[in-house]
Amino acid sequence: MMQWMNPRASRACLFGALLAAVTACDDRGPEEPTSTFGTAANQLAQQPEIAQPNVAANPTEQPPATGPVVGTVAPVPAAQLPELIDKPLPVVPPVLSAADTATARFLSVAPDTFDTGKYKSSLLFTYEVGRVFVQPADSMEAKDPEYELAKRKGIPFGLIAPIRGSIRYPEEVVKGDGAKYPLIVFLHGQHNGDVSHLGYDYLGKDLVTQGYVVVSIDADTINMSMQTGMDGANRGRAQLMLATLDKLRQVNETGQVDGYGNPGILNVLKGKLDFDRLGIMGHSRGGMAIGTTLLQNVARKGTTFTDLKNYVAEARASLINFSYTGYFHEMVNYPDIFAATTTTTNADGKATATVDEAKLQAAAKKYGIGFVAGDAPPYKFKGAFLLAPTQTLPLMGISDVPFATLVGSCDGDVQSLSGLAFFDRNRYSVDKDPSSHYQLWMRGANHNFFSTEWRERDTLRSGAPRTTYY
Repeated sequence: MMQWMNPRASRACLFGALLAAVTACDDRGPEEPTSTFGTAANQLAQQPEIAQPNVAANPTEQPPATGPVVGTVAPVPAAQLPELIDKPLPVVPPVLSAADTATARFLSVAPDTFDTGKYKSSLLFTYEVGRVFVQPADSMEAKDPEYELAKRKGIPFGLIAPIRGSIRYPEEVVKGDGAKYPLIVFLHGQHNGDVSHLGYDYLGKDLVTQGYVVVSIDADTINMSMQTGMDGANRGRAQLMLATLDKLRQVNETGQVDGYGNPGILNVLKGKLDFDRLGIMGHSRGGMAIGTTLLQNVARKGTTFTDLKNYVAEARASLINFSYTGYFHEMVNYPDIFAATTTTTNADGKATATVDEAKLQAAAKKYGIGFVAGDAPPYKFKGAFLLAPTQTLPLMGISDVPFATLVGSCDGDVQSLSGLAFFDRNRYSVDKDPSSHYQLWMRGANHNFFSTEWRERDTLRSGAPRTTYY
């Protein structure tokens, strides 16, 4: 942001803003969400198989997820840890005084951001707990779906996205004291090739010491797909966010095991996550995806096995090179799916693909591919934080969720500071909305340096190298 060499102001501002959004109040009663997933978690392709529920005979009606979440979880090697997470910050007096009656309630609701916290953070772990079939959308499809879908014979875009990322939690979760811990989930933006989900660990580690479980989603598979302009309308990212929450709920209910059926690292979180205290944050394209998630949460766009079959047929018939970036770039990771199709060449030279449904169902089970349900009850979000968000199309109708937007005065990427427009469109878009809304403007902050992994400046001084922080 302004300068990572002296991060006091930026770190405290972000931390305080995020806590303010998450701890804000509303008047809604409790609702009990159910899983977005249509299938149980399955083992990763490289691990030995364990018993899994059968795929439903009717491919459009998938059974609910049951049993422990199956996946791999491992500590992040020390050499790969993000910068700054272990660098202590100098203690400075709080800006707000507890003696001031007008501001004391803020210090009493949220933990003091200058306090070191009473909890001890776990190691930073990476996780991969299955995959989900999502249907990204570009901004043109979102604006005129009938016209755009007609150009593709009615078949939406598709993508097989791994459910993976990083996680920290208070080590106190191992205590048998019945305590539950609030959950915050981060979603990064559009930067190809970077380990973007690690870029917010400086916030995550601080939040964990205050008693939060913090997850950061890896959405790089969506970032690398060229078929939708990297999900310009953020529908795929919203589906991935909800899918991740569903996996975490499953961990909370039934635990987590590795591919051999042994209790996994995340099994300590069984019964420890408080889904009545749930917050989400996104940066850049991920910031807009937070807004899309809030809308999808109450009006979901589901996916089915039939959608997957149409996507696979389209990929196979295209006969394109499955390169690192491209329309179907992730297909090289799923050879059994590719083998479930055959192609014929028509007289006009165009290819037609035929999909063997039984083989495709077996492949979906092997790779742990789940589907997004369109009728799941909504999650009850306590707060949402949009950090320097993009806005490729207007988002309106956000209600019943306290939210905050933050923009930097020197943002060289989202120069329109579209977070301001999001705030204006949604603070009064629903009559009698009981939730609080906040807008923050950070003087001198650029776009990239909110993430420690986005290391090139998006604002330049004459003659200064792009890696010069200021």
